[in-house]
Order: sequence, then structure tokens, then C-alpha cells
Amino acid sequence: MDLESNDSRMSLINILEANLEKGDSKAVIARVLLRNFYNIPNMTQEHIAKLSFVAPSTIGRFCKKIGYKNFIEFRKYVNEYIEKLKMDSMLSEAFYEVADKDVFSFSDEIFSSTMKSLYNAQKSIDIETIDKVTDLIISTEKIAVFGLPISQIMGKDFQYHMLRHGKYMEAFTEFKKQVELAESLDENSLAIFISKTGGERKFICDILNIVKKCKARTVLITYKQDSYMAQNSDFLINIFYEENGLIPRGLISGILYTGVFNLIIMNYLKKIKSKGGK
Repeated sequence: MDLESNDSRMSLINILEANLEKGDSKAVIARVLLRNFYNIPNMTQEHIAKLSFVAPSTIGRFCKKIGYKNFIEFRKYVNEYIEKLKMDSMLSEAFYEVADKDVFSFSDEIFSSTMKSLYNAQKSIDIETIDKVTDLIISTEKIAVFGLPISQIMGKDFQYHMLRHGKYMEAFTEFKKQVELAESLDENSLAIFISKTGGERKFICDILNIVKKCKARTVLITYKQDSYMAQNSDFLINIFYEENGLIPRGLISGILYTGVFNLIIMNYLKKIKSKGGK
């Protein structure tokens, strides 16, 4: 299983934390895994079972329950997760070069880099697709926004701003509620997916498959146009993003996604006004 940047790594923690509320053996297992997280790559299924006061087979079933084939795959994923965390925590050479300068020069570098990212993103976005998606939002009564926890924070913000302008969209951060929402859609519905790398995390791909089965129309906003989700979505809004080693990916991605959402909102308001709406 491949890592999906910050999305999948945060979702793993969220999944484990969600199981703390179960009040059964799953809560005990989740607590053991969280408390021993950095040791998991060196632990056996039997060792975790002993700490959790359950049988080894119960650990295997728990791993399947949260989206992995077995404990071996889960342990491999956690190891990749930890290595990725170590990489993310290392500041780039570009950052250290800038950090040695005075605060005014530092701010110039930061804003210049941000503006360059915004400019590149602007050039990469297909305005015709934005226009078509806006028309769909106007004409569709039931609209759902999906994403892994970090992405869905932006989805919830989009939901809030659209609601302020009279258009309600359903958006949940909880996995169970997202599944239920996906199953409630039909051919007259619209599903908007936010996925930085196009859904390499199994959960979000499963949601897409449910939505496609319900025959709802789909929109994907992503950095990765050659992904599974990109190839299986009706509309693709691809945002060009290039690592510059200066600004953390999580910070710049929030700015770029906000830019896309603002573009859709402004286009929506323009179209509503031209039709004599509020």
C-alpha cells in the first residue's frame, strides 16, 4: 500500500483514535498500537496480542477492519509512515539558506515562493472544467463532498462558504458517515472528491466506487492526474504543484485548494446573479 502524503498518514491516526471510543477489545488494541506506535515495525502480531489481552487472530481481524490485508501489511505501512514522518520533519537546505537571513529578506523569499506556486497552479487549472463544475453545482440539488480528514477540513470550509450563499452541500469528516452519505446518492447527485494524490488510500477509492455504483456524477480536485481516481472521475480539476523545499507541502496545498474553491464560489455567484438569483 502506497502512502497518500499527509492525508493517509493522518487518517491512520484518526482511525486508531476512533477505535478508542468503541469500548471493547478494539479500543484496547487501538490504545496499545498508539502507545507503541514507533515500535510497531519491530513487534510481532503475538506481542501486540499479548499486550492487548487478545488472541493473535484478533489482531489480524482488527487490521482487516481498518483497511489492511493482514498484520504484515499494516506493520509495513506503519514503517513507511514513520520513515515519511522523519523525512517531513527534516528542513530542506533551501530553508536553512533562507533562515540565515534577516526577517525581512526571509519574508521576501516566503512570499515570492508562495506567489510562484499560485501562479503555476493558476496556469494549470482548466477554466472550462471549473465552469462545467459550477453549472453542475447550480443545477444539482444533492451535493456531497468527500475526503480524508486533512482534505476534508478544506471540504468543510467550502461547504460553509457555499451555504452562506444559499447552496447546501453535505460533508462529513467521520468515515462511517461518509460511507452512508455515498450510499445515499443517485444519478441526480454530485460528488466532489478532494484528494491530494488521487486516492492511493483504499478508503477514498472505496467511496468513489460506491458513488460510481450509485451513478452519481463525480468531480476530483487533486495534484495527481494519472491516478486511479482521476481516471475514474467524470470531471478532473488538476492543480500543478512542485516541491520547492522552502514551504511545507501542507501549508501551500491549503492555499492552492482554497484558490480553487474561491474560483468556483466566485463563478457560482456570477452565474446566480446573471440569472437573477440572490
